[in-house]
Amino acid sequence: MPKNIFHIRLLVLLPLLLLLSNKCLLHAQSLSNRINKTIVFESDTLQLDSLSLVPGSLKISAMDTGDYELDQINALLILKNKSFIGKPLNIEYRRFPYRINKAFSHKDTNVIEKNLYEPVNPLMINDAEPNDFLNLSDASLQSSGSLSRGISIGSNQDMSVQSNLNLQLSGKLSDDVDIIANITDQNIPFQPEGNTRQIQEFDKIYIQLNYKDRVSLLAGDIEDKSSDTYFMQFTKKGQGLMGDVLLLSETKKKDTTAYHIKVSGAVAKGNFRRQSIVAIEGNQGPYQLSGENQENFIIILSGSERIYIDGKLLTRGQDADYVINYNSGELTFTAKQPITKDKRIVAEFEYSDQNYVRTLAHIGTEIKQKKWNFSFHFYNEQDMKNQSNQLELNDQNIAFLRQIGNNVNQAYYPYIDSVGFQENEVMYKKIDTLVNGITYDSVFVYSTHADSAYYRLKFTLVDQGKGNYVLTQSSANGRVFAWVAPINGIPQGNYEPIILLITPKRIQMYHLNVSYELPKNTFVHFETALSNNDVNTFSTIGNSQNVGMALRFMLKNTARLPSKKTLSAEKRWKMHTALHYETKNKWFDYIENYRDVEFVRNYNLADSLTQATEHFTGLNLSFDQADKGHIGWSSNVFLIPAYAWHAIQNQFITDLKLRAYTLQINASLLNSQSQKDKTLFLKHDELFSRSFRYFEIGLHEQMEYNQFKQNDSLTPLSRAFNEIAVFLKQNDSIARDYNYILQYSNRIDQAVTGNHFSTSAIAHNLKAGFDMLKFANHPLRFTLSYRNLRYKDSLAATQAPENTLLASIDYQGQICKGAIQWGLFYELGSGMEQKNAYTYIKVANSQGTYQWIDYNGNGIEELDEFEVAIYKDQANYIRLWLVSNEYIKTFNNKLTQSLGLRPAAVWYNKKGIKKFIARFANQTTYQTQLKQTAADFISTINPFYSNLTDTALVSTAMHFRNAFSFNQNSLIWGLDAIYSHSKNKLLTVNGFESSNLNDWQFSGRCRIFKDFILKLNYYHNLNTKNSEYFKLKNYRILTNSMEPILTYQFDNQLTASILYAYIQKINTTGEERSYTHKLTSEINYRMPKRGSLLTQISYYHIQFKGKTSAPCAYEMLEALQPGHNGVVTIAYQTTILKNLQMNLMYEGRISTGVAMIHTGSVEIRAYF
Repeated sequence: MPKNIFHIRLLVLLPLLLLLSNKCLLHAQSLSNRINKTIVFESDTLQLDSLSLVPGSLKISAMDTGDYELDQINALLILKNKSFIGKPLNIEYRRFPYRINKAFSHKDTNVIEKNLYEPVNPLMINDAEPNDFLNLSDASLQSSGSLSRGISIGSNQDMSVQSNLNLQLSGKLSDDVDIIANITDQNIPFQPEGNTRQIQEFDKIYIQLNYKDRVSLLAGDIEDKSSDTYFMQFTKKGQGLMGDVLLLSETKKKDTTAYHIKVSGAVAKGNFRRQSIVAIEGNQGPYQLSGENQENFIIILSGSERIYIDGKLLTRGQDADYVINYNSGELTFTAKQPITKDKRIVAEFEYSDQNYVRTLAHIGTEIKQKKWNFSFHFYNEQDMKNQSNQLELNDQNIAFLRQIGNNVNQAYYPYIDSVGFQENEVMYKKIDTLVNGITYDSVFVYSTHADSAYYRLKFTLVDQGKGNYVLTQSSANGRVFAWVAPINGIPQGNYEPIILLITPKRIQMYHLNVSYELPKNTFVHFETALSNNDVNTFSTIGNSQNVGMALRFMLKNTARLPSKKTLSAEKRWKMHTALHYETKNKWFDYIENYRDVEFVRNYNLADSLTQATEHFTGLNLSFDQADKGHIGWSSNVFLIPAYAWHAIQNQFITDLKLRAYTLQINASLLNSQSQKDKTLFLKHDELFSRSFRYFEIGLHEQMEYNQFKQNDSLTPLSRAFNEIAVFLKQNDSIARDYNYILQYSNRIDQAVTGNHFSTSAIAHNLKAGFDMLKFANHPLRFTLSYRNLRYKDSLAATQAPENTLLASIDYQGQICKGAIQWGLFYELGSGMEQKNAYTYIKVANSQGTYQWIDYNGNGIEELDEFEVAIYKDQANYIRLWLVSNEYIKTFNNKLTQSLGLRPAAVWYNKKGIKKFIARFANQTTYQTQLKQTAADFISTINPFYSNLTDTALVSTAMHFRNAFSFNQNSLIWGLDAIYSHSKNKLLTVNGFESSNLNDWQFSGRCRIFKDFILKLNYYHNLNTKNSEYFKLKNYRILTNSMEPILTYQFDNQLTASILYAYIQKINTTGEERSYTHKLTSEINYRMPKRGSLLTQISYYHIQFKGKTSAPCAYEMLEALQPGHNGVVTIAYQTTILKNLQMNLMYEGRISTGVAMIHTGSVEIRAYF
């Protein structure tokens, strides 16, 4: 697409999108585009979101606007102050529900004639050479993206090569063939944030060809889904090929026959997992998702999750029910979804499993005619057992896996490897020890001695009392485990030097589906499936258990009931009847669960009953009418002959609306019996409401009575509860302007005491919510949930009453045409805080963000010896966050406030005192997020408490910033004063780490001549850091700096400046002192349509007192050395051809007693 057309589209679409976004903000009932999250810069560029940001909405704690650049349209944050790399930062922004620079058009622009007055001469041949190098775009094919190749080399690093390809194509290859493509060679996929309802996958690479909407071929990242199959349910992501063909033919009777063929083959990206989560009273999360083999650290495939509470599918989003961190596998629920001990949480998701290369294959054929439908599907998913990505399996490992057969949970194998001393790993030595007169041999202890630390161990978390090792505090760059002696022969730890060897697996399924339409709206449906599930393809033991079969039959009829009144067919009641039967044998296995998420609970099925031959049959009868609603009854019989288990369930469902009244009932009764026990499960859920002109009132009741009996005695599995709620909410007639709800509910739980039910807990719940959307300049959203839980009988002695309060308020207001803008967001809740752990991993030279400085000279990498690299040639490490199994219950609150004063918005053209006041501007922001263990009410709701030394304060991230400006828009002179204050506290496995930064900045500028600008900056800040375990990291640096800058600007092409700075830094808790004189000259020469040249030369003279090999000295010296230092930077960018750009960069650095370090790079970038 020509660039000028793209810009015209953008200029036309941008105001429309802004108007649409404002309309969405004002009239959506519960949708909010506010995003709050924590980010960590691993490099100088970070993708914030998949959608475009609202201008002026970004707020970042602890950072000034001069520390970063923001590309609002592409949601790219570019870091200018490299000291923030690796630090967690709280950010807040609003975003549009679309990507602004994405091309939109109602009609295909390719059909527009370019010049109506000069038609194209078909006999003219144009021999002119095109001057658009690598321009793939034309009238029918649009392209965007770039291809770059670069080389970096330096005296302090080896040569490295960088390459990047990013290409997007869309359009027509011919009249009948369309193409859509997204191609990139980036090796690290970008996982989007799981805090929005809709997400865009940045890492999706594909090429798709479509022929006449009949044939489709997709290569690259594919997503294959099952369709219209009962037993075969799956949604799989992979990398491979997928083809889709649709053929149509006519019979002699003029009926159309459709043949649909679908074929796919790929390497799987992940495995399916269904996980039941135990809900904790008042804990909104995060809840840790784990793998099928109980892996604690997993990566969830974005968008693959389905989260259920009490059988209801939830919606993702900060303004909805939950958010999820795909990279750490953490699930957190919002204030709109309060979590109690009674909630039944189920998560279904796909996660990345790299144990083996796993292949996928699916073939599906479907034939449709007027009255019948036939389909056949084959699915194959298997691990390549000879291509293991886990620890390299040796012959002993494989022989062990062959012996265990299908008992894959017993595949634990010792991992103690004698590899010799490795200085950059956590190594152990083997010793014998005597404890209480007992000699223990083969005890492994952490060691850094090269003459004895020969062993590499891998540890697995086991149940407490089943292991001999525990995780301990250490400065080592990695986790360290310590041996603990058994007591009376009973182990005292929870880790063992063993690993679970994962077996290669294979699952296959054949599925046949036949449907036929009989006369009078009667349909018969038949399905059968054959599964072949081998959980250990290394072993032939138990292969007779691999193959299973399932069958399903259904007969349905729909008929319209006669009516005495003359009514159209649509107004008459319809009757639906259905008879169904299904069975599966003991060894039938599914790809993904095909039954309802609550099926096992609804039928009181024990785990031991699920692996058996089943027979399930039933009859359904229902009536519905478009205006009145629905009423239905069903009766089902469930048989498991092997356990002499049978169950009968009757269910009644109605949803009726009669004038202003609404009635909803869902009631069921289950009776089941086996050789050992029998159960009775009665439950009902009713809602009755009455609508008035402006509001609606109603009553909602839920009751469950679940009785388990053995020998006429109640078992502890028996449970019962009754919950009644009354509510008042808005009527649909005013929902566009106001949304509100006020609800009170009371729940009584019962448990078994002796041989009867007795009250075990009583809960009182209050819920309130209010959305005011009528006033465009004052949208307000508010939610509140309070719960009081008291235990009864024997539980009252051990369980204290619990009070849970969840609240959120969101307000964005402006008055006087935006001269005064005020924003407020407050959130209150409770959850769990994980003890953070991290390690540093060495990467290719200059490709990391941290550097290692061997402060103690022992040659061993230790956690307190890593610093954020200021210069790229030193950035050889990255920080990797580790998942910890240690959590602390916390009470959380979050507050974001902003106040902007811009008198110029209303008085920019006034005179007198108003014109003078219009020169002032002030912007204040305050952000805080507190997590603490103090349970008293005042501490819980107080967002301003930030005493870092208080042990009850587990985690905090606070930032205050006030920017005052005078003559901000003047080209002659202006004044600025900025104050910022940030506090951070983090809980790690080695204790607390905290930082506290107070910063003042005063700036004045004046145009002394036409082309000369003088600017004077003064900085005063106090930087305090404390580490509970790493005492070397503790310091308190007071900094004062004066910085005059003289800038010469000529004709917007040449800018030259000279800077002098005097910087004084004092560590008030130690002897370190530094006095720095800095002199910098900079020339920036811009050549329109050709390129630019930037040169910067800096000289530093540093007087330093104290020990230079310490974190405090590194912070004060900024990676330089005492004495004379010089830094030279030259960057040259030029456009060789219209679509070809070259970038040259050189950086040189020299210090007293250190040889000069040279770093250079060259990059060629071609734009499509």
